[in-house]
Amino acid sequence: MINRKPKRKRKKSGCATLILVVFFTAIVALVTVLCFHIFGGNDSINDKVNDIKKIQYPKKYSQIVEKYSNLYGVDDNLVYAVIRTESHFKPDSKSSAGAKGLMQITPECFEFLQNNIPNDKTKYKESDLYDPEVNIKFGTYFLSYLLDRYDNVEKTAVAAYNAGFGAVDNWLNDPECSLDGKTLSVIVYPETENYVEKVESAKKIYIEIYKER
Repeated sequence: MINRKPKRKRKKSGCATLILVVFFTAIVALVTVLCFHIFGGNDSINDKVNDIKKIQYPKKYSQIVEKYSNLYGVDDNLVYAVIRTESHFKPDSKSSAGAKGLMQITPECFEFLQNNIPNDKTKYKESDLYDPEVNIKFGTYFLSYLLDRYDNVEKTAVAAYNAGFGAVDNWLNDPECSLDGKTLSVIVYPETENYVEKVESAKKIYIEIYKER
């Protein structure tokens, strides 16, 4: 048997290590440059995120919303928040309770509003609730009516939009639900409590993403 000396493992040269370091540094730098050109830095990334949010929280029917929010003195962000929560901007929406259109107005509520809305003697049909202009007009007026009824306490007005002002009046008169007769410390219906949270959250997001930058 011939005794052979084991081969020694060659050590990587310092030059090879340096090449690897330079290579990976170049890759990192290239990715950084590409990201900067694509997103344009932090401000542009924020703008991209904002654009995505605007898709999720659109301002559809803006001319109609602005028209009636100005006419009835209601924050347009609140109107958009209600539309998004009620129908996600689908004009043909109909609930199991019979509420119709963008702002989900029931036939009974529609009749009440027609009898109380100022300066409009037009007699509308129930099917007109699927018309975005008619629906937003009466939905925005209803918000205005509720805000006036509850001294501009928005959360109380929003609760009444969902549960009806009869139920909310009862809650306000109950010391276990309201300490001051204006604000609700307890919302009896879980559905209404969840509804108020959704609308108020959506309104805050609308204000944030559409503010002037």
